[in-house]
Amino acid sequence: MRHHAADSDQPAVTHEVTHPAIADHGGVVRLPDAAQQPRPWTKLLVDLTRGGEPDQVNPGLEKVAKYVNIYAGAGAEPAEVKMALVFHGQATLAVLKDDAYAAKFHTDGNPNLELLKNLHKEGVELYVCGQTLISKGAALGDVAETVQPAVSALTAVVNLQADGYAYVPLAHVAPASPAKQTTAAEKAVATAETAAATAPQAHGHPHGGGRGLGPQGAGGMQGMQSDMTTLHSMFDNRDKIKRSVKLLPDGAEAVTESDDETIADLLKQHVPAMEDRVLGNKPLPPMTFHPVFVALIKHAEDYHLTYEETDKGMKVTYHAEDPYVVMLVQEHAKLVSRFIENGMEEIHTPYELPKLPKETKQ
Repeated sequence: MRHHAADSDQPAVTHEVTHPAIADHGGVVRLPDAAQQPRPWTKLLVDLTRGGEPDQVNPGLEKVAKYVNIYAGAGAEPAEVKMALVFHGQATLAVLKDDAYAAKFHTDGNPNLELLKNLHKEGVELYVCGQTLISKGAALGDVAETVQPAVSALTAVVNLQADGYAYVPLAHVAPASPAKQTTAAEKAVATAETAAATAPQAHGHPHGGGRGLGPQGAGGMQGMQSDMTTLHSMFDNRDKIKRSVKLLPDGAEAVTESDDETIADLLKQHVPAMEDRVLGNKPLPPMTFHPVFVALIKHAEDYHLTYEETDKGMKVTYHAEDPYVVMLVQEHAKLVSRFIENGMEEIHTPYELPKLPKETKQ
């Protein structure tokens, strides 16, 4: 990727917003004395699944432009970087040619095309999920010339991570605003990291796996790309997933299934894979920063989870004695249903844990 050196006439430190590589998008402030500087030959895989307003540039592309500008001139020196961007989920149709985009969204054209051209010009590799593209009624011939179709997003993500690209998900990007409100999920990140460092290990259940969500360890990244691609595939096909939740006096019972055999197999893989992460004290996916997961981490020893395969998926049962923990596992069961309904954007939906009535507290 080409980079443009910062103007030598500029002072060493400036708070002026500049655009070293991508003009008019993704402005950055130069910080040459910051402790952490862009590292040369970094390889970034940006996974964009969030859509935007049809008549506006997808806010995720603005974020990618900022990444390019950061490496091009936000640090002490420009740093070479290899960057790949994968479109799928609600972001898929952002890569259509003007006529195909206009036919889909009744606009004058595709507002993303100019920025896509500029990103491509700066060396960003652009890929779109072929499976999602077709499922949304588009064709390979509808894709802009700067974008390459992949057999699937899963294929592109796995291949690129195997090639050493660092995974950066963009499931939700709010448009820039002077007074952006921080969501409950974003506020929970710091709490999650603290809880993860101090929470006790999960204990076993009848199937030999852990229960609960356990802490996130500093290591244990082995296998994460496989688990994340399984999650992405389920999110991309969540319209094929059926889920029912029954609230129990001491917990909840959830059945998650699909008539699609491939998706059903993914559901069967997902639960034990997450349990393995818990038992191995390995990192968990981004949605575990949600307040419900954060609270469950704090109460890792206070509830019990069992699971069993059904013909088309999985049945998971939660049990607890403490009324507050019963509420937590019920909220978790409902949250997973919302993830299936809304996708990864659910993690950024403002949320506050409900409080128990005083007479039920112990």
